[in-house]
Order: sequence, then C-alpha cells, then structure tokens
Amino acid sequence: MSCYQDAIQNTTTDHAPCFIIPADNKPMARFFVCDIMNAVLSQLTHVQKPPLDEETLENLSCCIRELNEE
Repeated sequence: MSCYQDAIQNTTTDHAPCFIIPADNKPMARFFVCDIMNAVLSQLTHVQKPPLDEETLENLSCCIRELNEE
C-alpha cells in the first residue's frame, strides 16, 4: 500500500492529477469517472464548440428527443 501511495503522491500534479477510483462496484466506478470528467470539462470555458452542419444538427436533435422519451 505504501508503494502505491508513494507512486501516486510523486506523480500527481495540479496540471495532471491522479484519481483513485474504487473498482469493486462497477456502476459506482463509472459514476465517479463521469463525475470527474464532468467537473474537468466544465472548467474548459475557453474551448469553442465547432459549428455543425444542418444534417448533424438534425441527427443530434433526434437523438436528444429519443433520450428524453426514455
């Protein structure tokens, strides 16, 4: 356990943090990963979305409608 702690403490940085995700419960592990990704992506305010063509927008709208109906 001490070796794991040393490795994580010596490799994680503010720019590239390490996260410990428990893997004994797969749904919860996936939740934690999604939660971390959401937090990181929400901080990327300087990133602009690429423009989408009409066909892609239509497909996206259709997918959103289908998801909302579930």
